[in-house]
Amino acid sequence: MSHKKVYQVNSCLICDDDKGMTELVADQLAQTCAHLIKVYSAQEALNVLELEDFDVLVTDIRLPDLDGISLIEKASVANPYMVSLIITGYSEAESLHQAIKVGAFDYIEKPMDATLLRNRVKHAVDIARSRRLEYRALELLLQYLGSEKSSELVKLSSDDRRKAFEQALSIMRMRLERHVG
Repeated sequence: MSHKKVYQVNSCLICDDDKGMTELVADQLAQTCAHLIKVYSAQEALNVLELEDFDVLVTDIRLPDLDGISLIEKASVANPYMVSLIITGYSEAESLHQAIKVGAFDYIEKPMDATLLRNRVKHAVDIARSRRLEYRALELLLQYLGSEKSSELVKLSSDDRRKAFEQALSIMRMRLERHVG
């Protein structure tokens, strides 16, 4: 089991090959994300994700080494709780649709409105924190029930985790009723 650094404060990873845009996004999110890391390629982002968990990934859709869609796919394996936002200067409906399909929470077109960016990132942080808590609660419940499947929880969709949680709670209630009754 790998032990990554998980932050108790809002954490954001920003990935854009345009250093000026990366600095601009970082400046706009400085108040929103207490821990903020800037990288300039998809590979740098993946390297950082090997060591740290983040609440939010903000990435450009076009990167020189790997497109933002592929980065989101790989990043979600490294950190299943993280919420991804795409920033783009292009209105490519198919690419944006594909990004949402692979797990991007939302996209923001350049030039970005700072307030819109901060609000979307705040919402994304809330979702990431909720995912992490939901997973941990289910993991603890399954451990209590003696299930060996807790390590597979990260592979489940949010709806499937919720269903598994409800099933585990139902089993726990039945066990409690047998002991009490």
